[in-house]
Amino acid sequence: MTAMCSSRTTRPIFRGLYGREELHVGLVAFNTAPGLMSLDLQRRFFLLALSELGGEEAWNEVLEITVDIERTVTIERFNLSD
Repeated sequence: MTAMCSSRTTRPIFRGLYGREELHVGLVAFNTAPGLMSLDLQRRFFLLALSELGGEEAWNEVLEITVDIERTVTIERFNLSD
């Protein structure tokens, strides 16, 4: 999977780019409320993503991890064509 940090404002851009590909290695998106992203949070995101993927192949899938302003974590894993 390709990993990147993004925000709610860039999410449609990355989904659009990956959505045009017939086959891709996957996308990991890390989303936070404004001002919450830190190096420590990025490290936690990566560890959580690795745990969620569990070594599985994730062709054409998106793993999206979001932390909102209340610091509630939401994890979504879905096929990009859905």
